Amino acid sequence: MFFVGYQNEKLVAGTNYKYTISYEANITDAPNLVTGQSAKRGIFMPSSSGAPIDSSLIDKNSVNIDVAMPGNSTFKHVMTFKALKDGQADVGVSLGSGSVLPTTPFDTIIWKSALVEKEVIPGVVNTPPNIIAKDKIVELNGKHDPLEEVDAIDAEDGNLKDKVTVTKIQ
Repeated sequence: MFFVGYQNEKLVAGTNYKYTISYEANITDAPNLVTGQSAKRGIFMPSSSGAPIDSSLIDKNSVNIDVAMPGNSTFKHVMTFKALKDGQADVGVSLGSGSVLPTTPFDTIIWKSALVEKEVIPGVVNTPPNIIAKDKIVELNGKHDPLEEVDAIDAEDGNLKDKVTVTKIQ
């Protein structure tokens, strides 16, 4: 096995990441083809190139196996995830070496190409809601609705008027 990707990647809590993993096997339709050559792609423990990472670090744990054979030799995957905590990870693909034909040495590399590209996705800035209210004059012991003519608008969540609470100050 050999690893193609990013090793010891520093993950920053709250940051979104996107990795595109592409690889192609050197497969032919020759007789006696040895099939079942595999590649393991995903997010791994730092410097392990194969052990899945603790899922508490990211919001998705994507480790999958692709098997190369005639008619199924080109693979492209896009993995996106958000770091939940600061940490490190290896992100990429472990490609197995093997024999394409029984007459070739076992350590013949059957992979034509492999490429892993990284993109850091800008996070969404969570802005506080805009609360709109007017000053009012009320009679002592008079009845009034403190939420009348009050609006709370949030860029991410829309109208939050139903979530506004009134706290009595002594």
